[in-house]
Amino acid sequence: MIFIGFGFLMTFLKRYGFGAVSINLLIAAFVIQWAFIVRGIIHSVAHAATVLISFGAVLGKASPIQLIVMALIEVVLAQINEWIGLDIFGAVDIGESMYIHAFGAYFGLAVARVLYNDKYDEARSEGSVYHSDIFSMIGTVFLWIFWPSFNGGAADGDEQQRALINTYLSLAACTVVTFALSQLVDKRGKLNMVHVQNATLAGGVALGTSANMPLQPWVAMLIGCIAGTISVVGYQYLTVPPGPGRSSTTQGGYQMLALVITLVIAIVGGALTGLLLRMPCFDNVDGKQMFDDREFFIVEGQGFPSNEEEAIEEGNDTKLRMLSD
Repeated sequence: MIFIGFGFLMTFLKRYGFGAVSINLLIAAFVIQWAFIVRGIIHSVAHAATVLISFGAVLGKASPIQLIVMALIEVVLAQINEWIGLDIFGAVDIGESMYIHAFGAYFGLAVARVLYNDKYDEARSEGSVYHSDIFSMIGTVFLWIFWPSFNGGAADGDEQQRALINTYLSLAACTVVTFALSQLVDKRGKLNMVHVQNATLAGGVALGTSANMPLQPWVAMLIGCIAGTISVVGYQYLTVPPGPGRSSTTQGGYQMLALVITLVIAIVGGALTGLLLRMPCFDNVDGKQMFDDREFFIVEGQGFPSNEEEAIEEGNDTKLRMLSD
């Protein structure tokens, strides 16, 4: 899931395939080693997935040095957050939806928001092509197949079996709803590969916290349908097991508190990390070089325009802006 799933999922950018796969490998390999140190001090569990989810928010916009520094900070904060949620509040999260997915997503968004302002508008290499979307689907399918084992890996016995079945049901329902809604929200009634690549996985993420619960099949499928709906609409337009000696209401309160703290640590920590990464010593990426492998890799000419073609393209962009004005 880490090396193939997340790596190929991010290859949708037409000129950033090298960076998506290889830097994903670099960051994962680095985090594995760093997490061994951090988890021995703070907590007993560490995941490279948290950092790679944040990587998606700054994909094509950050240098390898910036990503390494971001990983150094994020692993520490993620472990502190998980220690607070699990050990202090006793907030269960069998599939790590809060401690990995929510934390990683909001940390990455906070870093991206602080680190990049108007530079993002200068980039012209963002976007996909036919073959890049196909490669991205390799990551989607790989993640889809193995997500049940991700949600159920920490459980055992009957809980693990429930986690596997519930996750598959949620993923299946989410996928069907994603395809249906993708056509409905498009003016031409066509499928959008952005929805297919990402929203089809939302059911697995949404069910993560409660995957091991004795849910009825229709409940798992309903969660998948809701997750798919929210994900598609978001891309297009913008109960838990009680802890020891706790009632369901009390446990629910601790779960909500753990989620709030997760978001606070992720957003504040990400924002501060973004401010740090803006320093010149961390090899900031120029706005026009975002989403382009040529900034950090030796690439062949095929698929990349020459300087003359880029000048023509830039001239056309200028004419279009003048006409629109």
